[in-house]
Amino acid sequence: MLRPGRLLTAGVVALLVYTVFYAEPRTGPGAADFDPAAVARYEAAAWQAARARNELAVIINCTLYQRELHRMSWFRSAESAFPMARAIQQFLLMIDRFERVRPQLEEVASIERQWKEASFEPPRVARAQLNWMIMTRDATRPGNLRQAVSNMDEDLSLRFGLQPGYASGAASERTQAYQLILGRGADPDWEAVTAMLARAYESLRTTLAARSTSVVY
Repeated sequence: MLRPGRLLTAGVVALLVYTVFYAEPRTGPGAADFDPAAVARYEAAAWQAARARNELAVIINCTLYQRELHRMSWFRSAESAFPMARAIQQFLLMIDRFERVRPQLEEVASIERQWKEASFEPPRVARAQLNWMIMTRDATRPGNLRQAVSNMDEDLSLRFGLQPGYASGAASERTQAYQLILGRGADPDWEAVTAMLARAYESLRTTLAARSTSVVY
């Protein structure tokens, strides 16, 4: 028979395990419950760290980004952050054969699908994401920017269960931010990048909230 002290210790350990690995963010598990400013801050910080070759900071900010945006547990957030961080860091160093990062992007999408119990196809999401990353990286070419917005709209729509075109406003703002993030040369104005991303996620949250309130039960 366990003594009261040991029972208390076991209870504390169980609570810690639950908090670290399984607990969802306290503000709610809904698709529109994320904080746009926080998501933007973590996303910009991840890319800023990648440009500075700070691998640990990339992983940390990817974890925070996944947890805030997708309302994941800490365990799932960290699980998806590692392939995301690898993809970010590798993509910045590449000059061709960008398909090499697609397996990591697909792994991230697979974890998100499992967490959300969604029905999208991870290979399709990864392909859309890689396409907009490539197009945004060379947005000066005619048609690339417009194609990047279209690909990003597809990416966001699949991840969040929206009809095509519903995420176009968010995609347009986010594409502008990525023009700066992926631009060659000196570091971008990270405050400007964060502000653009915040507007993008505010637009996405508004769209998701409108969808949830229009559902008839």
